[in-house]
Amino acid sequence: ALRKAQDAFYASLDPITVADLVTSPTGPLLLGIGSGPPPD
Repeated sequence: ALRKAQDAFYASLDPITVADLVTSPTGPLLLGIGSGPPPD
């Protein structure tokens, strides 16, 4: 069941490109979200 769910998840991402992720309106927001400063 897990394998089928993983396959379905990745199949749903196939048509999405990096360009889709960085275009407005969400791109600048997504690029601005960080995890904070790196650990020491």
